[in-house]
Amino acid sequence: MGRSKNFVTWIQLTILSSSLWLLLMFSIAALAGQSVVGSIAGTVTDPTGATIPGTDVTLMNLGTNERRQVRADEQGNYRFLNLLPGNYVVTVEKEGFKTLTRQPITLEVQSNLRIDLQMALGETSQTVEIVAATPLLQTQESSLAHVVESRSVQDLPLNGRNVLNLITLVPGVVPQGNTAGNPATANVNGWGNYQIGGGTANQSATYIDGAPINVSYVNGTSLVPTQDAIQEFRVATNNIADHGTFYEFFRNRSVNANNFFLNRVGSPRPAFNQNQFGVTLSGPAVRDKTFVFLSYEGFILRQGTVAINTVPTAAMRKGDFSAPGIPLIYDPATTRNANGEITRLPFSGNQIPPNRLDPAAVALSDMLWPLPNQPGLVNNFQITYNRSFNYNQYTGRVDHRIGDRHALFGRYTFWKKGHTQNAPLQNQTGTGNRFASIQTVLGYTYTIDPTTFLDVRASFLRFTNRTLPLTCCNFDLSKIGPGWTPYQKQVTFSMLPQPRVTGMFNFNTIPVILNTDNAYTLSASLNKVVGHHTLKLGGEFRRIEWYYAQTNSATGTFDFDSGFTSRLPLAAGNAPGSPQNTGYGFASWLLGLPASGSTQQPALSAAYQYYQGLYVSDTFQVNNKLTLNLGLRWEQPGSFAERHGSLTTLDLAVPQPALSQALGRTVTGGLALVESDGYSPKTWQRLHWKLFSPRAGFAYSFDGKTVLRGGYGIAYPPNVVAFSLGPYNSPVNSAVTSMVATLDGGLTPNPRANLSNPFPDGIAAPPGRSQPYLNSLLGQGIQSPLPDQPYPYMQQWNLDLQRELGSGLLVDVGYAGSRGVHLPLYSVNLDQIPNQYLSMGSGLLTQVPNPFYGTILQSAGILGQPTIAQGYLLKPYPQYLWVTADSPSIGDSFYRALQTKVQKRFGSGGVLTGSYTWSHFEGTADVLSPWLEADRFGVGGAYGIQNNNNINPGERSLSSFDLPHRLVISYVVDLPFGRNRRFLSNAGGIKGGLVSGWSFDGVSTFQSGFPLAFITANQNTLVKNFAAGFAGPGTGAGTTRPNFVAGCNPVFPGTEIQRIQRYFNTSCYTIPGPFEFGNEPRVSPLLRAQGIANFDFAVSKKTAVTERFNLEFRSEFFNLMNRKQLGPPNTQVGAAQFGQVTTQINLPRLVQFGLRLGF
Repeated sequence: MGRSKNFVTWIQLTILSSSLWLLLMFSIAALAGQSVVGSIAGTVTDPTGATIPGTDVTLMNLGTNERRQVRADEQGNYRFLNLLPGNYVVTVEKEGFKTLTRQPITLEVQSNLRIDLQMALGETSQTVEIVAATPLLQTQESSLAHVVESRSVQDLPLNGRNVLNLITLVPGVVPQGNTAGNPATANVNGWGNYQIGGGTANQSATYIDGAPINVSYVNGTSLVPTQDAIQEFRVATNNIADHGTFYEFFRNRSVNANNFFLNRVGSPRPAFNQNQFGVTLSGPAVRDKTFVFLSYEGFILRQGTVAINTVPTAAMRKGDFSAPGIPLIYDPATTRNANGEITRLPFSGNQIPPNRLDPAAVALSDMLWPLPNQPGLVNNFQITYNRSFNYNQYTGRVDHRIGDRHALFGRYTFWKKGHTQNAPLQNQTGTGNRFASIQTVLGYTYTIDPTTFLDVRASFLRFTNRTLPLTCCNFDLSKIGPGWTPYQKQVTFSMLPQPRVTGMFNFNTIPVILNTDNAYTLSASLNKVVGHHTLKLGGEFRRIEWYYAQTNSATGTFDFDSGFTSRLPLAAGNAPGSPQNTGYGFASWLLGLPASGSTQQPALSAAYQYYQGLYVSDTFQVNNKLTLNLGLRWEQPGSFAERHGSLTTLDLAVPQPALSQALGRTVTGGLALVESDGYSPKTWQRLHWKLFSPRAGFAYSFDGKTVLRGGYGIAYPPNVVAFSLGPYNSPVNSAVTSMVATLDGGLTPNPRANLSNPFPDGIAAPPGRSQPYLNSLLGQGIQSPLPDQPYPYMQQWNLDLQRELGSGLLVDVGYAGSRGVHLPLYSVNLDQIPNQYLSMGSGLLTQVPNPFYGTILQSAGILGQPTIAQGYLLKPYPQYLWVTADSPSIGDSFYRALQTKVQKRFGSGGVLTGSYTWSHFEGTADVLSPWLEADRFGVGGAYGIQNNNNINPGERSLSSFDLPHRLVISYVVDLPFGRNRRFLSNAGGIKGGLVSGWSFDGVSTFQSGFPLAFITANQNTLVKNFAAGFAGPGTGAGTTRPNFVAGCNPVFPGTEIQRIQRYFNTSCYTIPGPFEFGNEPRVSPLLRAQGIANFDFAVSKKTAVTERFNLEFRSEFFNLMNRKQLGPPNTQVGAAQFGQVTTQINLPRLVQFGLRLGF
């Protein structure tokens, strides 16, 4: 029940019936780690089945020779607690009976084994020895727990040797985003990004040595232990001699396959050189008392990447758009009303006169985009650019025993990663990252008596991230133009601005991030056996600190579309081939007229929160067949406060008397500071003090070969999964200055603002704790959390049947379900025009006298002008452009699954496991970290809410996590040749050395594709003018979904490769009108991206060099069949590449060779 978990040579993968998140536990040479401990219990009987009280039961750990002895109670029951994973032998003695010995008994992490013992009549000097396999059945636990055995941890081929990926072997676990591959090349915050049993991504809780390694940033996993450190468990607990390993794994492009799309255009394999190397050392420092473990791993990768992009031609940069294939461009200065239609006149010859070119646009064009090196207007620039990755990880651990009752351990781990990436245009627009993690853990275990022990853990975790673009942070802004010179002293970080020009290579949100996470954790648990009850009481206290600053638009992010150079400004869209297909994004760029723009200046927020949890659980052995698991947990997850009080909440009820009088109706809504008259708590959401998580389950053993298990529980997920709840997002910690691109809804440009002077009133600095600043936001958009939100929770249940068929074969079939209640959504705009007014259509744009004129400053933009579009006055909070609630708890989910596992253990220690899951997942809640799952849903907007006034049922659909089928087969198999094997067992000398020690290992994965989600490529009037639609509500920030044509079949026949140019029937999707929302569901029930059929395979040869030294050579093949898994197709209706597939999201076949010397 408790979170106090620990670290061992196995990875435990547990989907608890009372827990939403996954608990991962490892051991780096763990000797005294107790939270991974298990138990061995049973009943001693005579040949008739009658119980034998008072027998002496002795248990010995075969790895450490540690012995324990208990006496069976009056019912013949015995129990050993606080047992480390390992191999054991149990011996039973009683006068009048033969001594009974059973071995080996393999105890896995947190396993609770039942070993019943039947004694034979006779003398104690006579011994009956039973050699039997450890039971495969879980007769003591109701939870759906799955353990990856140590042999699999050591030998399965893992791409990047990332042990976290072993959790994908478990039924009900689905990796999201970029979890596969090496930690050095993946997004650090996505290491633990798995969807587990109906939860959403990144909700797992990961523990090493009983200490959490999750951080505040989207609950990310901050540390991945090295694979060889995990392997060292058996070596480190051996008390005889020092042990260690030296290893290196390497790859290069000569044996790797090429990317499908590079092959398609005839590009060669880019450069690729990777080395992963390390050393582990362990042994006793003081015999029988002190053990030491040390490890180091390094990683170096130099990788070339081929990029094919679109850049403006030399003629375009001069304003010449007369080349064939470019739409007609129109002059925004000629906007007029012609017979009731707003229209414009074209530029003569499709060329912009030189005196109309914006000087800043001309200067930036050459700084940002190189000239084409390929023919044509599209994909006319190709280059191979280099990326470098490296990391180093150091670990040291000391275990020390004080007598038989006290055990101490301490561990220190340091990991550092560096990454530099040049831009795909091979200019100065690249970025660099520096990440580091430090974890220190101290543990103490006190065995009070054979039935009672106390375990205490204290830990400190620090994670840092420094992400800086290559032009940051002293770029001379005067190079852009004289209008940019004043900004040099107004911005926090000076760098090149980041334009997004439709049709060109886009410089998408190259961020500046300064991040430090600290976590201080103290946990304790007391375990006690009382009769048939095994009680556990414990608690955990944690202080979390988050120092953070980020800007995605340090000197401005600007969006240039065809709007200001199109013929019809109010057209629903400019889909290719339609009559409205006029205007050109780069033409709008050269005129210096973006559709929108903004810059964000951050302050370093200093946030903190406290987590508190208490729990009690009882494993009640009712009889030899029935076990009950009962528990209750209380949690107070906390909420962020800020050291300087710089946090805000939405106060939707605060009166606005001056605005109410001006409008003639009640106007409310605004922002409130924490610790103020408007909102008194320090935290920006009120604390929840009544969060109780009950758990109840059973396990019933019918005949020793069949077990039925079931359970129900409630769990509360972490409160740091949603990035939008980060304190840095508070308006007082981050000042956004918006470019007012238009004063009339996009009909004409704002004469005061263009690219040469985008912020004529200057750039605002972050104000800090300031109520006057919050009051000054009238006329702009605002966002913050709602303070009074119900806390999300999950109900989970399972019913599972296990059957052991003999010869090490286990079949496990289970049903698992979950229901999410009050789940957070990414964000919701509360200030959308009510649905009943949408039928007014263009009447919403009718200019009327602005009642707020003079009350809202004219410099605020649209809402401060003398006249205003009527639609703005119909909104719930007409004084703002938008009112965004960060992660409101209004979503839900429903998951059900058939989870099956078949496992075969081999006598040599090998294992074959097949896990199959059928599932269905739906709801309104979805992705909370969309940038981590971009490869999964591409450009679709599955996480976004289109119509905020109709969330339920309008936004209910399949979840973007929905996967009907997933099958994973893993195997670790020793070939039956050579010494101590079935064939050629007597082979000696060179022959014996050649044929011995071979093994095959692999993981094969088969999975349905994720469902697709559709959006429109262009904003309609409802979105562009009134901040409707999804994707972070805000003027110019969102879009809508398309309309689905009734009766149309979107599914095309043929393979994915055959449909690469038209993946589905694009005619089934149309653009909604300018004042409409599309009827397409949030996630399509009809179309999916390509699924997975992947084979990872390894062959290894182990050779005994001497009695002490052994050498292992490994060849590992990832994506052995070189199968192409295409990325999702473009699902933006109206985009030039709508329906086309342009990416391969899996890696082509990679070959890795490794050499490991052990002693």
